[in-house]
Amino acid sequence: MNVYNVKATVITPVSIGNGNQLSPYKDYFIKDGLIHYIYTEKLGIHLVKNKELMDEYVEGVANMDGNRSKFDLLQFIEDKLDLRSSEITRNTLYFYGDPSSKLPINAFIKSPNHQPYIPGSSLKGAIKTALVYTDLEKTPKGENWRKQFFEQLSQINFRDKRDMWKLDALTQDLEKLLKEKAEIQNKGVTERMIITDSKLLQRDALEVVDLKRTQIPERQEVLRKQSRFDFTLSFPDETWISFGEKMNRFAFNNLSAAGKENEDLFHQVENAFNNNHSTIFIALGFGKGIYLNSILLSLKDYAYNHGKERLFENYLRYLSPKTRKIHIDTFPNTEFKTWQNQSSLGWIKLENTHF
Repeated sequence: MNVYNVKATVITPVSIGNGNQLSPYKDYFIKDGLIHYIYTEKLGIHLVKNKELMDEYVEGVANMDGNRSKFDLLQFIEDKLDLRSSEITRNTLYFYGDPSSKLPINAFIKSPNHQPYIPGSSLKGAIKTALVYTDLEKTPKGENWRKQFFEQLSQINFRDKRDMWKLDALTQDLEKLLKEKAEIQNKGVTERMIITDSKLLQRDALEVVDLKRTQIPERQEVLRKQSRFDFTLSFPDETWISFGEKMNRFAFNNLSAAGKENEDLFHQVENAFNNNHSTIFIALGFGKGIYLNSILLSLKDYAYNHGKERLFENYLRYLSPKTRKIHIDTFPNTEFKTWQNQSSLGWIKLENTHF
């Protein structure tokens, strides 16, 4: 086994959720460009002293109606409970978004002592996707798999809803086959690969940002740019340089397909990929878009090279039935961007600290 101690640097905000949401009506408020998380226990102690205020608070929280609720937690704390906001704040994070918008915060995954970290499973998932992509693009068996995919796809009548069960079965069968062939070139690498959780980061490595995908808002805790974390990566029969070539190929091709977006990041990845550089770029976590989460980019490449664009668009309509006017060059619009500066999510840079 080759063991690598890896230093990771966050290039664009990274979001990996723990499934919890923090409410603007009971968990946090925004003041002076900061998210203030409150001591809910302290709030409860003050509320039980006054039944009328308790009833008012419960009614305000119970009747919240998304962004239109009139209940304001900060105003309630300062005007009704007569407390300074600092008295009830347990910690603060920088905030980049619309302070007038009352959105729940999707919380980042943390240790029991509330320190953020990156799970090894998230890293492994991102790496495995890139390895499978390389197999499909660079091996004869991968090419045959894509050919078989489109041959079977051409047998589906996409205008007949009764044919959709065939597409469901086809997708399941081909995905099963892909998993069996996913180790075409990697010879058991992903099964035998071991990736540790990252070391714990400090709480101030997080910030809160508003995200947009078209007009859909989200509010997320994210690892801020230039945050750093360490983890250990072990796999058999793979050098850091050959591993990096596969990772950077996937990153480069995805960024190339995105056009002029993320130009600075694109040039960094382009340099690493073209010059066989030891620096590796991967994307992980929430909001990075379907092409970075799947093998769809490889299928798109095949469609372009073999005149299967219309067939691929039919497949995309099956995958995304609610999306209107699907076109191979513009699908998908699933990638989230940060508020105002429109930065993409999830990109990190990996460096091996011991060759």
